[in-house]
Amino acid sequence: MTIAIVLILVVALGLAVVIAVARDPGPTPVDVAIGYTRALAKRDFDAVYRMTDETVLQGHNRPMWIAEQEARPHTAIDGAVVDAQSAVVTGDTARVVVAVDAGGGSATVALALRQRIWVVESFTPPET
Repeated sequence: MTIAIVLILVVALGLAVVIAVARDPGPTPVDVAIGYTRALAKRDFDAVYRMTDETVLQGHNRPMWIAEQEARPHTAIDGAVVDAQSAVVTGDTARVVVAVDAGGGSATVALALRQRIWVVESFTPPET
């Protein structure tokens, strides 16, 4: 009798985990924009590559794209202050304004929903 109860509980727990994972919507556009901006601040171009839309990458493979990014200058971003200031989501597109420094500078991140995953289409750094 106790084996049957344990077996039923294990099956119920397994089913609950499967349902919970299937229903998880994943990161929001704000989550992706903040993660992307923080990755840029740390110059973690591998992470930036994974969050970038394929159309922006234009067929570059990961090592080639990362090498190109490391070779060019990038706007300084203070990763400690990165936070979303505003977000507008319209269907499968989103635009998130992200704070990038303590002086009030902000960047704009444009995102698109591709196969249920938000990816970055463009990043507009603050004017210097």
